[in-house]
Amino acid sequence: MPSVCVLEIHRLCHFKNVRMPHRGSRKCTARQAKQQPIACSACKPVTSLPNGLTVCYASKYDVSFLYREIFEEQLYLQHGIRLEQGDNVVDVGGNIGFFALFAAQQVGPSGRVVSAEPIPALHEKLSYNIKSHQKWCATQGLPAASVTPILAGVGSGQQQTMEFTFYTAAAGWSTMYPDDEEVQGAMQVFLEQSLSGLQGIESSLLTSAGQLLQSVAPKWVTRPIERLFVQNMLQQQEKHVCSMMTVSEIMQKHDLQHISLLKIDVERAELDVLSGVSLSDWQRISQLVMEVHDVQDRLQRITKLLRHDAGFTSVKVTQDEQLKGSTIYNIYCC
Repeated sequence: MPSVCVLEIHRLCHFKNVRMPHRGSRKCTARQAKQQPIACSACKPVTSLPNGLTVCYASKYDVSFLYREIFEEQLYLQHGIRLEQGDNVVDVGGNIGFFALFAAQQVGPSGRVVSAEPIPALHEKLSYNIKSHQKWCATQGLPAASVTPILAGVGSGQQQTMEFTFYTAAAGWSTMYPDDEEVQGAMQVFLEQSLSGLQGIESSLLTSAGQLLQSVAPKWVTRPIERLFVQNMLQQQEKHVCSMMTVSEIMQKHDLQHISLLKIDVERAELDVLSGVSLSDWQRISQLVMEVHDVQDRLQRITKLLRHDAGFTSVKVTQDEQLKGSTIYNIYCC
């Protein structure tokens, strides 16, 4: 059935024979001993990555996707973006913390990582994963920075609180600006592109069957099934009123004189975050990587802001092959 194949698309990466990269450290494989989970009644469920690191997650679909994107593909270290020992990193839209953990290993003990996540359930899992990662690094003899988690959303500074929508079945979609139609469109593109070439997906009997069905079944058959699947995930949601702060406030509160890399992934709140950086603070931010949802000319407005107000000399816009034709882009600035 096509619905089974649509579900299979989210098994983006089985952890078979996958390695987590480390700068200047020994390689770790799935044969290493598994870490004993940290006791935390609120942080369930947990799973182990191939290297033995135990992580807590909100939606299991996110684990393999984030691992592949951040650790394997190193999405945030492309197009001239670099992290060195001693760098400072601010992570806006921390989710369960995979980027923060990756950055902590890149910048080492002399660096700093601050990760902001507004959804209480995700912040709990972020905090759990930070502690688990610290313990794992100690047992592996790996140098890493400490990560500071912040329970707050990041915006323009005009609101003290904002309502966020938390999608429990797809935590990565959580946002303060829900847009079901845009999510539907992006997921439809992603599903069709992924099944057509199995890009980023480990081949299996179901994915191969999905590829075959896509080639023989008309779109009027497959698209309604895809929409129903996404609608079901969107309906599994919670509303949370969360405290807000700005990037400039984070810099001041945490005594960050300089940000080596500002990472932003906030599902349609990109302009809010950028508006919360003062002109003087832009001079203290060396690099930026962000996801942008190009709705209402947002991509053009953001690239203009980054070139003129922020003063970045290199602003590169890219789009993942699996999202060609969608509204989702990545921007790399240095």
